[in-house]
Amino acid sequence: GALIYWQGDGERAFALYEEALVIYRRLGDEPRIAETLQSTAWAAVARGDLDAALERADQALDRYRELGDEAGIANVGAWLRVAPFVLGRSRDLEGALAAADEASEIDRRLGRMHDAADWAGSRAFILSTAGHPEALAAAKAAMALWDEIGNRGRLFLKLIAVIELRSGHPDRAARLGAAADRHQEELGGELAESMLRAGDPVEGARALLTPEAFAQAVEAGRRMTLEQATAYALEAPGDG
Repeated sequence: GALIYWQGDGERAFALYEEALVIYRRLGDEPRIAETLQSTAWAAVARGDLDAALERADQALDRYRELGDEAGIANVGAWLRVAPFVLGRSRDLEGALAAADEASEIDRRLGRMHDAADWAGSRAFILSTAGHPEALAAAKAAMALWDEIGNRGRLFLKLIAVIELRSGHPDRAARLGAAADRHQEELGGELAESMLRAGDPVEGARALLTPEAFAQAVEAGRRMTLEQATAYALEAPGDG
């Protein structure tokens, strides 16, 4: 289910998580039931069904409370406030940011750095969704944290490309978007568009550059290794 989810197929991932849920319930494995309910909520979002996602997340939260799982309570509780904002069903920007920051702080205290990095990414998506001027800095901070813990923040290449485009840097947007496309083609895996809501920064940059400049930017982006693309994404415009 997780592998299919990261290929962007929310329908299939949801079905696989449902199958896992039946098995864990038969085994009476309460922690896994809670985790799978939470995963099913993500898959429901990926297939565009926020109502089902919120229902499953509520069920997961109840399970985590019964288990006394502090991290689970924090993460699902925050998710219930963040997901509606990112998906356009809430306008509570401050509430969404506060939820992400609170969950990140708890995960850091518990040594759950993967989850903390996840919430740093959520903060970037929240700010990007709101068109906030701090979105670029937040996306770079999240990418740097992922890099620090040994997990290249490949998904943030596209997000940073979108923000760069909005910020008036179409050349950087084309390079980063092309790099993201290349590595998605080679490695597979992508958030569903219903969650990423990023559009196509490469095509957006095409209209703002001369044909020659656009072709050069795309070619340069597609030549970048993941390490080079990460370093380029973390630069300030004009540094490279």
